Amino acid sequence: MMNSGWTVTVVTPAPVEPVDLATVKQQARVDITTDDNFIETIIIKTARDRAQQYLRRCLIDTVVDFTFDGFPWYRVDQAFHLPWGPVKSILSVSYRDSNDNVTTLASSLYRLESNNEPARLVPSYGNLWPNTSGGIGAVTVRALVGYPHVAGNTHPPGSPVPTPAQYRANIPPSIIHAILMDCAHLYNNREAVGEVMGGSMVTTPLGWESLLNQYRIMV
Repeated sequence: MMNSGWTVTVVTPAPVEPVDLATVKQQARVDITTDDNFIETIIIKTARDRAQQYLRRCLIDTVVDFTFDGFPWYRVDQAFHLPWGPVKSILSVSYRDSNDNVTTLASSLYRLESNNEPARLVPSYGNLWPNTSGGIGAVTVRALVGYPHVAGNTHPPGSPVPTPAQYRANIPPSIIHAILMDCAHLYNNREAVGEVMGGSMVTTPLGWESLLNQYRIMV
């Protein structure tokens, strides 16, 4: 996703989808199996992508790059407001230095403040952001984004790989419900418009915004 002064790029996608085939078929009242591949490869992925773009969230562990045009020296607190969430950890901060060489900052020079959303990335105590060579995309913040797998578990190195159910455990039910609604909508309405009585064509309405709005990140 691109916005004024920043972009978000997926580096490593999530290992599983937030909803599974069986639950989508239950929601859409689908009894046949001939459409299973279509639902899994098109419908679920489209609904998940639409929800994530609307929310500015990755629901399950995803590595993303936040790219900015520079460090926020203009702010008193020098804080990046990270435009995508929930941010679990910062993997690296790199920038083009005054000689236009890509340099990676030591992790001791910054800290993540993720108690509120949007999460903030700030210099650690007594430090300031370095100078850059300027230009578009001068700073890249690589982060792990997604809801915790299970209570108290953010999958530290060496821990067991979560099951699909554990990956989905802490996604808010309203978001899951909205994705299921969208999956059923996409399955049952294969076109962008539909015909109503009298032959007039109307855009197919969406009803999930009210479920998602409370979780939407605005920067």
